[in-house]
Amino acid sequence: MSRFTLDSFKHSKKERIKITMLTAYNYHTSVICDQNGVDVILVGDSLGRMVQGDSDDKSVTVTDMMYHTRIVTRGVKRAFVVADMPYGTYETPEDAVKNAKLLVEEGNANGVQVEGRHRKEVVKAIVEAGIPVMGLLGMDSTRIKDLGFYSSTSSNPKPEYEEIRNCAKELEEAGCFSVLLRTIPANLGKTIALELEIPVIGIGAGREVDGQLLMFHDMMGIIDDFTPKHVKRYAYVSQVMMQGVKAFMSDVDKKLYPTEDYEY
Repeated sequence: MSRFTLDSFKHSKKERIKITMLTAYNYHTSVICDQNGVDVILVGDSLGRMVQGDSDDKSVTVTDMMYHTRIVTRGVKRAFVVADMPYGTYETPEDAVKNAKLLVEEGNANGVQVEGRHRKEVVKAIVEAGIPVMGLLGMDSTRIKDLGFYSSTSSNPKPEYEEIRNCAKELEEAGCFSVLLRTIPANLGKTIALELEIPVIGIGAGREVDGQLLMFHDMMGIIDDFTPKHVKRYAYVSQVMMQGVKAFMSDVDKKLYPTEDYEY
């Protein structure tokens, strides 16, 4: 399989080929994703919760992201690797460029991800520095319940939905090669995907966008104490791991391990 590049994003959008995207935080996960043909690997600041055990992602540093991105890229031959810009590292265009360069030059990322609305100036600065940027827009899933249904033809559009829609256009104008939409109404995801020329990837944004992202730990059932509505479980790894630990402990207790087969 050929390398997935910036041109591949454009080609996929034009030919209506769905883009696949998964998170990875270490070498072995990236190898699994890459060897199976996943198009994009996101080294997300979600590692704060998934790997470091924090309650949120705000404690993740640029140094953390550089380290995890570097070990992820060691296992990649095909996929396009995107590194998250951590919280508080792109408040000004100058800081954004400095930290984005660290993730690309020291972490070996192919591009970076910038989260938030009205980030046009920050994105433009990073793009002008020669670094590809993926934008991220979204909302808390509880807001969807509060705001209700989205319609692109409504005579009285809801301001927050329209803001997300306009910010997506701003990100495209600023030079983003793609936009990731997180937990928004499916109809809003579809509308934005139709309006933008760049690929729109969704995580909880419906099926009519240009690609899909899932958290590796969520979809594999490695962490199963929290399951958002948009997550489909494709495996139950935590249960297998628990069974393995229990079997090992039992074997040791009963002197069934190690047998002669495992001795030198």
